[in-house]
Amino acid sequence: ATVSENFVYLKTGLDPAQPHTIKIVVKGARHPKSKGNAIGHMAFEFAAESYRASAGFSSIMGKNNWRYLQRAGEAEKRLQFLPSDEVFTRDWQGEGAVRIGNNYQIPDAGHEAVRQWVAPHAGTVRIEGEVTHDPPGGTSARLLKGKEVLWSAGSGSSASPVRHDLKIEVAQGEKIDFVAAAIKDGTGKVSWDPVITYTRSEPAVFRPNPPSDENLALGKYARSKMLSFAAQPFHAVDGDVRTAFSIYPDDRIASGDDWLQVDLDRPQTMDRYVLVSAPPVKDWRPASFTLQRSDDGFAWTDVDKVTDNQEERCERKVPAFTARYVRIYLPKGKPFTLQELELYRDGGSLWKARIMNFLKRVFRKEPGKDG
Repeated sequence: ATVSENFVYLKTGLDPAQPHTIKIVVKGARHPKSKGNAIGHMAFEFAAESYRASAGFSSIMGKNNWRYLQRAGEAEKRLQFLPSDEVFTRDWQGEGAVRIGNNYQIPDAGHEAVRQWVAPHAGTVRIEGEVTHDPPGGTSARLLKGKEVLWSAGSGSSASPVRHDLKIEVAQGEKIDFVAAAIKDGTGKVSWDPVITYTRSEPAVFRPNPPSDENLALGKYARSKMLSFAAQPFHAVDGDVRTAFSIYPDDRIASGDDWLQVDLDRPQTMDRYVLVSAPPVKDWRPASFTLQRSDDGFAWTDVDKVTDNQEERCERKVPAFTARYVRIYLPKGKPFTLQELELYRDGGSLWKARIMNFLKRVFRKEPGKDG
């Protein structure tokens, strides 16, 4: 592609089950100042709803419907994205040697490396790809839908790629696992860049997320008012209180109000949030802020307003609401420091259970213990 190429016309919503014809007619009409009417170059592109591992690879868990895990038997754990400028790596890392990159997976003797795709809606999908083991003999690969094995390939002794091309039915939310495992005490790198393409689609159906202890904001895309990478707003959703999104008093770009905005990828239901702010300078802890919700990231509605916060960990129960975008609005702007924003859906039963457990711990104390 060259820098001068542009899309002149874009058509979406075509019926994939019907044939389509593209016809270009040169009418001979031209601008009065034009010296000719020739077409020097013409190109067409067509696309289906596809999810290629390398194209959708991201440092955000769940982005583009891809997740990155390690698995040992029934035990499963999320990997962490830890970029290293020293060794020029950009991959998800787990225990031992476990790594997942844009087009490779590295297991170790105790853990499988699992690249997982979650179907955004029901339909028929085609799953294409090829697997190469380096070195041969140390690793295996298999393709799963839930517990069902769709395809598998041991490394054998050949370095030649092994290909798969499957067509299967998926339900909304169903998971497809691309699993790389070590054979006995072997190890190695599995090169695998699969692509999943819908050949038949059903409209997505909104399903509220169930109550759980999952932090819905963890690892999601976060931004600030000025879209400043240097401020590192993503540190407020990385699950690490040692990092922070901060705007200092002498910042020359930020002015007026500010905010921390999180894109949850799809509408999620929430009823509790936590804001952690423990700056070295107490005045940098926001005393006033508002939790807001939005369906499009532009129009915002207030959910909860705090005007005199004194807590390093401010935990608030709110009426259940559903939104794709959530933000902490800071009316006074800088200076401020936000270590973490956590979003949860407890549901009535989980919240009541927490209260009961707390009360049990309180009344379990013997008289006179607290003086």
